[in-house]
Amino acid sequence: ANKHRFRKVVVKKSVAHYKDELDKEINEVRKSEGKKEFTPTHKTEEKEKKESLTDPDAGYYVKGEREKQFAYSLHACVDKNGFFVDHHVTPGNIHDSTQLAPMISRMKDKGIKPKTLAVDAGYKTPFNAYFLFKESITP
Repeated sequence: ANKHRFRKVVVKKSVAHYKDELDKEINEVRKSEGKKEFTPTHKTEEKEKKESLTDPDAGYYVKGEREKQFAYSLHACVDKNGFFVDHHVTPGNIHDSTQLAPMISRMKDKGIKPKTLAVDAGYKTPFNAYFLFKESITP
């Protein structure tokens, strides 16, 4: 998509993809300690983003020194022989770290459960490490 043909739109800022799970876990700990549960507050914030006029589904991709552009990201899972077992495409402005849990979920739905997993730096977050250990998958 032409990076010069866009409009600016205001969208709701999304909270961290693991916020609900974290809030639930905090309340479980509080309950086990005899403390009162808390009700999480979800502030609705807005931000301005660029939307392509030629391809509105593409995401405006900005990473380090690379060229800024409207793009897509391919997320792929391969087996030990390099064969694709799962893949999906997201707009380029969706961070890789949010895609690990959905990929594992889709593979489990297909009857595939990895024992070990190697990922690039985009997927390496504390939440994803916790998720993998919880799923008994060795990172």
